Amino acid sequence: MYSQNIIIVIPCFRVKDKILKVLAKVPNWINKVICVDDCCPENSGKFINDNITDNKVLTLFNKKNLGVGGATIVGFLKAKELGADIIIKVDGDNQMNLDLLNNFINPIVKNEADFTKGNRFTRFTDYLEMPFFRKIGNILLSFVNRFSSGYWNIFDTTNGYLCFNAKLIDLLPLSKISKDFFFESDLLNWLYILRAKVKDIPIKSIYDNEKSNINLFSIVLKFPILYIRNFFRRFFYEYCMRNPDLNFLSFLLGFILLVTGTLYSLTMWKTGINETPSTSGTVAIALLLILTGVNFISYFFVSDLKNYPKENLFNLK
Repeated sequence: MYSQNIIIVIPCFRVKDKILKVLAKVPNWINKVICVDDCCPENSGKFINDNITDNKVLTLFNKKNLGVGGATIVGFLKAKELGADIIIKVDGDNQMNLDLLNNFINPIVKNEADFTKGNRFTRFTDYLEMPFFRKIGNILLSFVNRFSSGYWNIFDTTNGYLCFNAKLIDLLPLSKISKDFFFESDLLNWLYILRAKVKDIPIKSIYDNEKSNINLFSIVLKFPILYIRNFFRRFFYEYCMRNPDLNFLSFLLGFILLVTGTLYSLTMWKTGINETPSTSGTVAIALLLILTGVNFISYFFVSDLKNYPKENLFNLK
């Protein structure tokens, strides 16, 4: 069907009861399937080898658990070593519809995008079928990730159904990308820094009684810090190094004014409690600093909303 060498990567951890269903749905025209056993306590890799005789399926074994991102990167590197032109990543929990593979591949082949990813929020009916807490969590993470990554044109940013031009492997700093469940978010951040064009593909996920391996407590504590770090990382690369302009000055000045106004307000509030109340003049100064800072930062984000990558890095021949 395609002249390109197309390889699927599947990280495997606690998916023994689902992985054979996933492999059975892989189309014949896929050149290779790489399953990465991430030191799975269920011995998913051995289970695959014992039940699958197709030489197209290659199983890799991590000596220690690297996390979903780490296992995925191991698969990416192996796919590149095997000469992949296009790499696809799906999960082993049977939640991703492999009948949609063409929808992910075609924009890459037609040079309409460097990277495609699933979006479960495109169709309202699919959104309604999503479990409530998963729905709320994904919406919140998607909005925060758009701010963090700079890809304001996409949604469902933590979706793990991915497809991309394998040439990106040579440019991505794989050793620096998060190896845990922050993998997809961190990957988008680095893709923005590279200025890779990303496109959403509408999908409908399949929900079963699967058990999530995600530690919600860890997400609440860790993810906000990582999102803030990623915003300033892409801000530095895009607006300080590559394209310093009024947007950089606007954000910098706004940030300084906002922080100064906030600290000044807190100082006046503390003084008012312990000594004498603040005068209307000091309150006005604090408000002026804060509002001016917000105004400058708003100007930056209005421009940033339009600055997501719109041109391909590569043309697939």
